[in-house]
Amino acid sequence: MDLQRQTIKTLLNSKNLCKDILKQKLFHLFDFLEVENVFLFSLP
Repeated sequence: MDLQRQTIKTLLNSKNLCKDILKQKLFHLFDFLEVENVFLFSLP
């Protein structure tokens, strides 16, 4: 039972870690897109 609980905990932690990594990647992507947009709009 204890091992099972530990495994579930570990799984949840890794799931949260994945979420965090995904969020960071998304934020970076949005930052990049924003910069691209600014660049495109600043073109004559």
